[in-house]
Amino acid sequence: MPTDDKHAIASLRSQKPYRDVSPDRVETARYIAALTAEMSVMARHAKLPLLSYFLEMARIEAAEAASPKRRSGRAARERQPIEPGSDA
Repeated sequence: MPTDDKHAIASLRSQKPYRDVSPDRVETARYIAALTAEMSVMARHAKLPLLSYFLEMARIEAAEAASPKRRSGRAARERQPIEPGSDA
């Protein structure tokens, strides 16, 4: 593995989790969501369904990373099953 790849991987591992709400992080996630949406359509038109699928998954992840609920940590709690008898 080239040295640049090792540095990039080390940098990714040292990054903070999604709760970091810096404008750069949010804008980057939005930009990635837009790009992957376009690439997914391109892949679909080129009859590359698996690539289109993975790009769509990346788009969804990026969009969730940029959403207010995901950044505040509420999204994970909202996906929890509702307990019987609760008022939720």
